[in-house]
This record gives sequence, structure tokens and C-alpha cells, in this order.
Amino acid sequence: MPEINIDVSSAIPLFADQIAIATRFAVNKDKKGEITKQATIEFLFVDTMTKKTVVRVDVPLCIAKVFGEGFIETLKKAEEDLKSKEIPKQQDKIVLPEGKSYFG
Repeated sequence: MPEINIDVSSAIPLFADQIAIATRFAVNKDKKGEITKQATIEFLFVDTMTKKTVVRVDVPLCIAKVFGEGFIETLKKAEEDLKSKEIPKQQDKIVLPEGKSYFG
């Protein structure tokens, strides 16, 4: 999959000070009685001042795994930048990880 630059300028930033994470299951039983299951990971971003969910995002397991890896990597980089005496550079573009897609 080629590198894709993502335009984030049209996304409205929202404030959330809590996150809840849950697993959602879809279970289907066919005429033969065979059961198939699918799971998604649900992220609920909450503003505790208004007591409202700001954003709800459901992602398939394969994307949740990539999210976990990327989140830890990004968190480590942010902590290093905060400790450094250098002024951190803002990310000027967002790039999707290569080969990581629900559709193939």
C-alpha cells in the first residue's frame, strides 16, 4: 500500500479528559447452527465536565493492534521531546502506516 498523506485541517479538535475502552461482539448463527463471531474495540472519549461522550470510535481488532503499537511509540517520542531542551517540531503531515488496513 503506498504512503497516503492525510489532511487533518478539516477535522475539528474536540476535548476529552477521559477514555473508556470496551469490546463489542457481533455473533451470527447460520441455519446449520454454526456460529461466527467478530469483535471490535470501542473507544469512548468523554468530557467529564459536561458528562457527555465526545467521540465514539469502533475499530476492528487488526486496527486496534496497530493503534496500540503506534500509541506507545508516539507517547515515548512525546516524553522524549518534553525532556529535551530542543523545541519540538510539529508534525506537518500524518502518514498512514504502510500495509495496515482493514480492507486488505
